[in-house]
Amino acid sequence: MRLFDLALKKDSELAWAHMAMAYVYSFGRLADRAKATEHVDAFFNLCPTSYDFYTNRMLGSHGSPQLQKKVAAALRERVQAETDPEVLGIYEHLWTLEFKVTSPTEHAELRKRIAEDVRHIRKLAPHPDLVLTCISQRTFA
Repeated sequence: MRLFDLALKKDSELAWAHMAMAYVYSFGRLADRAKATEHVDAFFNLCPTSYDFYTNRMLGSHGSPQLQKKVAAALRERVQAETDPEVLGIYEHLWTLEFKVTSPTEHAELRKRIAEDVRHIRKLAPHPDLVLTCISQRTFA
């Protein structure tokens, strides 16, 4: 922790050092929600369209609402251009984040957008039923 802190004092744009500090502050005896949020926000301000599973989970649990909304928009833009079926799992994070930052009154529209995403996934994935089953079991269970 001390080394990450020193590294960030030398260069505050070391995104992964911010994420490491966020993990430290997210649980255990050093848990500090405000500090975890500060570091998650710093990471995503540097890497707003991360496809990393764990960083996106940290965003959902510790990111500030303003940043979550900003990242959801940036991530939506990135996945719409995606053609690699290997990274389709990012939709799980995108959809979860979009539902979190979208007013319940707008969820019907969001569901329509997700249906479009599913059509996109089916075009890309060699075994779309398997991919969609895995995504939907984790996202909507």
